[in-house]
Amino acid sequence: TNALRRVRQYEATSNAELRRRVASALVEAKIRNSRRVLQRLSASRGESAATAQKNASEALLRLRKSVRRGCFGLDSLRGMEGMAAARYFKRLADFFPEEAPFRERSRRPPLDAANALLSWTYSIVLGEIDACVRLHGLDPGIGFLHALEFSMPSLALDLLEPLRAPLCDSLALALLNRSILRKEHFRVSEEDGGTYLSDEGKPLFFMAYERAMTRKFVCRRGEPRVDFRRVLERQVCSVVRILEGGADADFFVMP
Repeated sequence: TNALRRVRQYEATSNAELRRRVASALVEAKIRNSRRVLQRLSASRGESAATAQKNASEALLRLRKSVRRGCFGLDSLRGMEGMAAARYFKRLADFFPEEAPFRERSRRPPLDAANALLSWTYSIVLGEIDACVRLHGLDPGIGFLHALEFSMPSLALDLLEPLRAPLCDSLALALLNRSILRKEHFRVSEEDGGTYLSDEGKPLFFMAYERAMTRKFVCRRGEPRVDFRRVLERQVCSVVRILEGGADADFFVMP
């Protein structure tokens, strides 16, 4: 019911510099988190010095620095985000199990179990973000980085970006590598040929999902412990502060 807050949000769509500044912070946070996830995965396997890891890490670092130092428009930022995602997924593929390999990102429909689980996890987290955005009086369709299109929850998608690698991708990898979800927990649709999580697999997913969302950790030294639901709300509150007081963007970055 906070009409004034939404009015300010609508006004922000015509402020090109504000949109550019917030979008830049979102892209930088996403790239930084993607790189950090790859570093942790590689370290856990003793592959930090592997050529594939070093190449991916260096490429992501260059892109992150370019985003931070540059003054790019929205189209350029989206392009850089796309390049970073391509490098990230190329390396991330090495960490999926043989039973559920990841070859390339596929959507609408997802063509294998790995993509099915990634898309499903993104959708579930997006739903939580959408609800939190509405709870704080914002319009989920008015964002900064994503285009303003009919039926697109642009703001919710914006706030999903920094959480894709540390929350969604990490959860999907854990479920597959630990065999919590296996081949029999996915089905192939006769309608579109896509692969989807089955009804038998969904309860297993949600048990692991709830643990991931409520696991406590420290974002910054000296701060109290938080969980991902608190992180999610903090990001929404950051948008509120940006709209109401001109504060700097403050999106989640991995410790």
